[in-house]
Amino acid sequence: MKFQYPITADYVKEWSLRDAIREIIANGLDGRTVHGTRFETRHDPKKDILHVVNYDVKIDVKALYFGGTSKATDGRLIGQYGEGLKLAMLVFARSGKKLVIRNGTEIWVPSIEEDKLGQQVLTLNIRKGDADNIDFKVEIHDVSTELWHSIQDMFLVLRPPSKIDHCKSGDVIYDADFVGKIFVKGVLCTHRDDYESAYNFHDLDTGRDRRIPDSYQMDYQIQKLWEELATRDGAKSNQFFKIMNSDKGEANALRYASSPQLSTELANQFKEHYGDDSIPVASVAEAASLEHLGKKGVVVAHSLAGLIRAKFPTKEELQK
Repeated sequence: MKFQYPITADYVKEWSLRDAIREIIANGLDGRTVHGTRFETRHDPKKDILHVVNYDVKIDVKALYFGGTSKATDGRLIGQYGEGLKLAMLVFARSGKKLVIRNGTEIWVPSIEEDKLGQQVLTLNIRKGDADNIDFKVEIHDVSTELWHSIQDMFLVLRPPSKIDHCKSGDVIYDADFVGKIFVKGVLCTHRDDYESAYNFHDLDTGRDRRIPDSYQMDYQIQKLWEELATRDGAKSNQFFKIMNSDKGEANALRYASSPQLSTELANQFKEHYGDDSIPVASVAEAASLEHLGKKGVVVAHSLAGLIRAKFPTKEELQK
């Protein structure tokens, strides 16, 4: 049996094999969440085959159709569009790389074939397989050890960090080899070279292609994470103060934060660092103008000054 999609071979042409493998693994992780059964990835370095398996699971035929998914209503899932597996099959078919899917007693093999209108489209060839198979198995061929290592780096579940703080809306990760990485629901989306930490957000829209999240929304989520950490842990509050005073990427993300809790905590950290008679200022000249008023002006990063300056008396108030 052939199942043909009205999708031409060059659709999502910017997707690489790495993107396709990412979607297959993400689909498997969602299957584990939905069905509560065992999920496994297994790489055979001798044959260069990656096995992605959901045990005791068979996909309903409706999943072959676009729109035939309920993922969009389940906030637990990595995928929200229900298109990842289908588009991954397209990428493999046009690349000529072998991909075999064993769905229970069926075997699915994607290819690019001509449809009734003469167009080269994604075609799923379905035939009978092992009558005893009760699992959903994906065999991805030509996956080198190097490629497999790079794929593992895209999933926190496959290569978990060792230094991490869990918060309500996400996680802050401190491992040196993770710094700057941005994850959403445990899947790598982008990288920030100037960040001090890595982040995993529980709920942030990255679109169908898992591309860079909206900057405003990401900044807001970073604010929520650090607000929770800074108000529950003194050591983290001190760390956050140092980040804000260094003009790291997070500092730029938080320079317009409106959280009163953050501002208060940062102001307290400033006093602990520099003393109660100190005032945060943005320039040496401003610091000098406070000396005759009995206060010590301390030049701090603009992002930090913007958040805490209102917590200290103004020059006019000191003069009065």
